[in-house]
Amino acid sequence: MIFGVGEMLMKMVKAQIHLWFAPRFQVHRVTGLVFLLQFFAAFYLYIFNYERYLESPLVWTLGMTGLIQAITAACTFRFMPNVADPGFIAMADKAPLSYKFIVENSFFAMLLAFQYCYMDNKIFEMIRAVPPIEILFVFLPYYIRPLWPITRIRTALENSKNKSDKNRWFYHASTYIVKVFYCFAKHYIGFFLNYIRFLGRITKEDQKTIHGILITSSYMTTIALFLHTLKFKGWLGPKTATVAYEGAYFITAWFYW
Repeated sequence: MIFGVGEMLMKMVKAQIHLWFAPRFQVHRVTGLVFLLQFFAAFYLYIFNYERYLESPLVWTLGMTGLIQAITAACTFRFMPNVADPGFIAMADKAPLSYKFIVENSFFAMLLAFQYCYMDNKIFEMIRAVPPIEILFVFLPYYIRPLWPITRIRTALENSKNKSDKNRWFYHASTYIVKVFYCFAKHYIGFFLNYIRFLGRITKEDQKTIHGILITSSYMTTIALFLHTLKFKGWLGPKTATVAYEGAYFITAWFYW
């Protein structure tokens, strides 16, 4: 019995070492591990010791590591199909993840990394000292959007081959949910939060709420792709992965309540 448990633990340890430190995609794997460690540390401190969280570098390193992770993904997975259908877990259960979607995700990771820095009091003053950077990211981020590839939710809806027959209705509904949330996120997580920060309208209570929104956004921007990997490896079912991703929508709604 004891030897059996020991053998099982050794297999688990070896599996984790292979998952995070295998030679193939090593930079991406290690960056992902660093991100996850920071994410769980930020999650814990935000809930149980918010003042310590504010004093820690996590208030900006989490966003920056998420951006680095998105860039390493774009540099690593060039072999993925370069198509307009995202192939994302919340939109399909048969399609592979699109390379365009992987690269596109780095744009949103960049906007989120900026927000982390913009909401930190010390870095905020540094950004204010460089008006072109502030104006670009607060008011004009989508003017540089054409520099990144674009995937379309409409394409995911119209593609009948990316969904299995048994899950077709589920993924149609899920894709519309994603579409509605993306519209909300663009205007109320992106523009709105940056506007009120620019105008100096954020109180300490507001700032705490916003940090919670940003941590949740890191889950939806970076960990969402990790969920896709777990689904690809068969460790999560398609519907389970979708619910695990879209469950963060409810947390975001709670922060705005």
